Amino acid sequence: PGPADSKDVPPEVATREAALAVQDDETSEQPVVLVIADNAAMRSLMEKTLKTQFRTIVANNENSGWEKAQAQVPDLVITDIETSQNFCEKLRDATITSHIPVVMLTANAEQENKAQGLQADADEYISKPFAPEELRQRVQNIIAQRENLHHDFNRQLAQPRDIFSSDPEIDFMDSLLEILEERYAEATFDADALTTARGLSRIQLHRKLKALTGKSTQEFLRDFKRTRSQQVLPADRTRIMGNR
Repeated sequence: PGPADSKDVPPEVATREAALAVQDDETSEQPVVLVIADNAAMRSLMEKTLKTQFRTIVANNENSGWEKAQAQVPDLVITDIETSQNFCEKLRDATITSHIPVVMLTANAEQENKAQGLQADADEYISKPFAPEELRQRVQNIIAQRENLHHDFNRQLAQPRDIFSSDPEIDFMDSLLEILEERYAEATFDADALTTARGLSRIQLHRKLKALTGKSTQEFLRDFKRTRSQQVLPADRTRIMGNR
C-alpha cells in the first residue's frame, strides 16, 4: 500500500479541531468575511482594508473559495473572479451557504453587468476602482442589516416563515425545529446530538445558526428548551389543579 493520504485526518483529531474552531469563533466578536480574488494585489488590498474590523479569510480562485465557504460559513463573501456570477449561484443553491450575502466586484460599470450580478442574487455590486472606506462601509451595512434578523427571530422562535423571506432559510429552520420538537426532551440530547441529527459539522451548524439567529448551537438549544418548558409548566399546573 502507498503512503497515507495527507488529507486523511483521524476522527478524534478532526473532532478536536472542530471543537477548537467553534470555541475560537464563539470568543471572537468579529464577523467573518471571505475574500475571493484571482489578482494577488486586489486580495491584499481587500484583506488590508477589512482586517481591522472583520476576521478575513482569502482564496485565490473559485474552487478554493468554495471549499472555504463550505468549511467556514462566513458572514459575507466578496468575489472578484471571472466566474463570480456562477459562484454566487452556487452559494445560493447550497443549504449551508444559501444565506450568505455576496458582494461582487467588477471593472465594468455598465448596467448590463450590474443586471447580471443582481440576476445571480448578489446583494451588492461595487465597481472598480473603489475607495477602501466605501468597501468597508458597505460590508458593515450589509452585516448590520443581517443582524436585525436575529432580534426578529428571537422574538418569534418557532415562526421562521414570519421572519425569513428566502425559502432555503425557512426550510433550514423548519427542519431544525422539527428535530428539536421531536428530541429536545431527551436527557442526552445536546448540541452535538443536534449537529449529528442535522448532518452538518459543528462549525457549519454553529456558523449557520449564528448568522440566522445570532446564537451558537448550544445557546439556541438552551433557549428552545427553556421556551418549551415555560409553555409546558402552566399546562401542567392547570392539569394538577383540575385533578384536585
